[in-house]
Amino acid sequence: MKRIDLLVSRRGADDSQEVSSVMGGEDRSALRLSTLMTEYEGIHKASLIKKKKSDNRMRKWRNPRKRTIQYFIELIGDKSLEQVPRTDANRYRDW
Repeated sequence: MKRIDLLVSRRGADDSQEVSSVMGGEDRSALRLSTLMTEYEGIHKASLIKKKKSDNRMRKWRNPRKRTIQYFIELIGDKSLEQVPRTDANRYRDW
């Protein structure tokens, strides 16, 4: 019901693309490994800001995560997250 109310409030009930998007008919764009860190930071932005880390501390927090993702991409390629099978994760763990 909330989705329908959203469409009505936005006056988007006549736009088929907006209806499809709000009602869940549109596919989400694939999350690629190369954008994983940006997405993660976006999701956790409030908690990261709340902790008030200095720029240097944020760098120390961010770099190992970025490096790990980069190594994983070098091993298996820049796939969408949905296309990463368990075998690739096991290969990285054993690497």
